[in-house]
Amino acid sequence: MRLVDAYVECGRFPVTRFPWAYAQLSRHHPRLWSLIYSGSQCGVDPGHVVGPFVRNGFRRLFRQERPDFVISTLPVVNGLLAQAARAEKHGPRVEVVLTDWHSVHPV
Repeated sequence: MRLVDAYVECGRFPVTRFPWAYAQLSRHHPRLWSLIYSGSQCGVDPGHVVGPFVRNGFRRLFRQERPDFVISTLPVVNGLLAQAARAEKHGPRVEVVLTDWHSVHPV
């Protein structure tokens, strides 16, 4: 088993900075983080916004690691992971685990 940070290990700038930015905003600027979170619920397609920065990294990782399955807890990349898995000849099965039961971000 291997734990992978999708943004850091599979992404390209600027998504490689998402974990750091999230930590900074949520700790030091919670109102700004709330505004960004609320504003992102307008139906923005992660495939268009994040996809160009992670798709190739997912496929590269799948070819290198050859996993049987992938478990994702990050809603923004779930669909992108599934697309990358389908694009590979022997791509992994992608499973999603919901970790936030009070609300689900509509991505």
